[in-house]
Amino acid sequence: MDNKTFLKIIVVISILGIISIVVLGVWSYLLYKDCSIISYIANRG
Repeated sequence: MDNKTFLKIIVVISILGIISIVVLGVWSYLLYKDCSIISYIANRG
């Protein structure tokens, strides 16, 4: 395996890692927002 192939693998892994972190962050934010709305309605009722 030469250096270019190795570099491509590292770049792909880095991009996938960044994408998964962003997706996880957005998903947990939306989940938290939904939960806070539900608990807000539950507390009022």
